Amino acid sequence: MKKSTLISIVLIIAAGLIGYGLGTQKQIPKIADLPSENGEPIAANKEPIKIGASLMLSGSYAQYGEKEQKGIELALDKLGRDKIKIIYEDNQGENQKAVTDIQKLINIDKVKLVIGPDCGSGCTLATAPITEAGQIIQIAPSASNPNVAEAGEYLFSMVALDNYEAEIIATFATDKLKIKKAAIIYPNDEWGVGLKEMFTNNFTERGGKIVLSESFDRSKGDKDFRTIITKIKDKNTDIVYVIGYDELVDLFKQFIELKVNKQILSASMIENIQNIEELKQVGEGIIYTSQLVDIDKEYKQEY
Repeated sequence: MKKSTLISIVLIIAAGLIGYGLGTQKQIPKIADLPSENGEPIAANKEPIKIGASLMLSGSYAQYGEKEQKGIELALDKLGRDKIKIIYEDNQGENQKAVTDIQKLINIDKVKLVIGPDCGSGCTLATAPITEAGQIIQIAPSASNPNVAEAGEYLFSMVALDNYEAEIIATFATDKLKIKKAAIIYPNDEWGVGLKEMFTNNFTERGGKIVLSESFDRSKGDKDFRTIITKIKDKNTDIVYVIGYDELVDLFKQFIELKVNKQILSASMIENIQNIEELKQVGEGIIYTSQLVDIDKEYKQEY
């Protein structure tokens, strides 16, 4: 099958993958009308196109994989299921399982296109050499590390890269808020460290100073941030840039408990659906970066 055809399918499925609206576009291209390898419409082929999907369908972050699966299924409902077959694998949020998934989908299931893995940049970068070597188109739902941009011509990311997010929030802090001093709290994983370093570089380049940078260990289930917050309380800092996942609610509660009155900036993972209701109680005044998307009306109605 032509690479251009597979890319067209990627873009169509991607529109449904995370519930993105299709803007003013009324006519969704039909898979059956796309050209196959011999130039004839796919409708003339008897066998469906096989697409692999390695998603987090169990484990701590299953809510993300489940939503992505719903998005894929919604796209298939729109496009018709007779010409596409999705083969799902559960990567459980683990790099090695993601690698095994991609190898299985390519070598055993013989797919020519994969969605995922969705367990972050680490999973994507671990699997990119496999898809690149096999000339398999790979669409990454959540790979934001800047290295993804250089990982191969067959890899496509659906999210803004961390360097853009860091630049935007650092520029906002210095140019709009007129901030000169900042503290950072971040998880010591690949995403947290990378975003911390990029924020630091952008902030200091604009004349700012990082007065404290403290990490926590997610792998140990850290939930008590009082020691870190106390250190920040004693520092002369204008803002605190807080990077994290579902532990953010506990962290913000402890800011209030310790009466630390600092402007908090945060990153896109603050929108973790598990946090939303509790954030209404503890998140007043927090400023964070996020990607603006127009959620498809049909996705809302269906899910």
